[in-house]
Amino acid sequence: MKSENKKNYIIADFGASSGRISVASYDENSFEIETVHRFENSQILLNGRYYWDILRLFSELKKGIFISFQKFKNIRSVAVDTWGIDFGFIDKAGKLMSNPLAYRDPLKSERDPKNFFKTITETDLYNLTGYYTIPMAPAFFLEKLASENDYELLNAHKILPLSDLLNYFLTGNFAIEYSMACGMLLVNCKTKTWDDGIIKEAGISKDILSEIIDSGELVGKALNEIVNVPGIKPFSVITAAGHDTASAVAGIPSVSANYDFAFLATGTWLVIAAETKKPVLNFDSTRHFFMNEGGPLRRNFFARNLTGFWIIQKCVERWEKEEGRQIPWKEIDDLFIKEKPFRSLINTEDPFFSQNSDNMPELIKSYCQRNNIAVPESKGQIARCIYESLVMSVRFYFELLKKYCNKEYKKVHIIGGGVNNNNFCQWLSNVLEVEIIAGPVEAATVGNLLMQLKADKEINSITEGRKLSLNSFKTKVYEPEDVQIWDEKYREFVGFFNFQ
Repeated sequence: MKSENKKNYIIADFGASSGRISVASYDENSFEIETVHRFENSQILLNGRYYWDILRLFSELKKGIFISFQKFKNIRSVAVDTWGIDFGFIDKAGKLMSNPLAYRDPLKSERDPKNFFKTITETDLYNLTGYYTIPMAPAFFLEKLASENDYELLNAHKILPLSDLLNYFLTGNFAIEYSMACGMLLVNCKTKTWDDGIIKEAGISKDILSEIIDSGELVGKALNEIVNVPGIKPFSVITAAGHDTASAVAGIPSVSANYDFAFLATGTWLVIAAETKKPVLNFDSTRHFFMNEGGPLRRNFFARNLTGFWIIQKCVERWEKEEGRQIPWKEIDDLFIKEKPFRSLINTEDPFFSQNSDNMPELIKSYCQRNNIAVPESKGQIARCIYESLVMSVRFYFELLKKYCNKEYKKVHIIGGGVNNNNFCQWLSNVLEVEIIAGPVEAATVGNLLMQLKADKEINSITEGRKLSLNSFKTKVYEPEDVQIWDEKYREFVGFFNFQ
């Protein structure tokens, strides 16, 4: 049994491919985190539509809470973070109307986004929200549903992004945390409140939107049906920065308050970004799909979402099916590092790779054949192709990030699963020509904890929380190597794919 003198906090971190329930033990100067429950997550194909099995995910959350109470005492609270964009409807009786559609479902982006713009323009939308036009975003999908007199929308009492939906399942209370509200593209990035004009443009009633609250606030106490289980005691539910990327931003182990670093969040997506004092409203940046995202405590970070490890994950998934075994990531790492450098480089941002293919290796080979690129054949060649291509893409958007923010970032923090890949981190340092500070892996988990500590009055600011993160984790620093060859290959890459 853990020390009863420490305060313990349950952290629920849901990603688009996996989830984990962890417990953090806090002792004023640092903390330790133990993962007590891990589970897989994937889209469910049903009658041509891709859904998230939100009830199974909630079941995993309850299982993780139970395990946590078995192992730890003095549990103070629970907070949840998830991926963004997706949402569920609650009816007037308080029931979930259906499983949420997944963001990769074609239905989310099949309607022409121009239909959204009736009284405002795309420039207006960007100046109001800080976001470019994202057809799969809730504002646009809701406009589609409204135009079709969709049954669920017509009968919905509330709409809730996924982290807020799970908070509702835990407490019965409606609220939308700021980072998740921003991702709906219905929030004014200057006033940081719901924007009536955009809501009207979407054709929905403001009544279905709950109050926006900050991260680090009390949603409510857990329902009796949750705590009326032997071994579980009453606990509070706190808002994390509900969007997992925003939660990861909170957990970056830096005490700088000068907005002088960039970061790369790594996972299913790669997010190259930097925190800014105020939204960056240069409409030209929409040409390159940059946007202003809501961060923890209503901070702003200017970001570009890139295709991430989803591509290699889909390859490994296919290889495992073909070979009938689980393939450890170390095996992939050992294979790709032996392959010839820069043999096959692909544009991972090409819409070709957004396909929900069940045979990603063949998709990559097909792409290379079409574009007269050396076709990777082995697992090692395909993996090296992916990782090298990803870092090249990051370099292009990192240069744009510096341009739009008017900053010359000399260091980049890398957080998330990519921290475990030493070669990926070193290659990033080489191609970006900056110091890479790697860690922690579970940055979203750390940020989730920090907002619980703020709610419990253990810290007062992001800076205090990041200092705790720095005290609690070892980071690894990578310095640039072989800069000339990486720069040459990058310029060949940009020229070949006509990046502009």
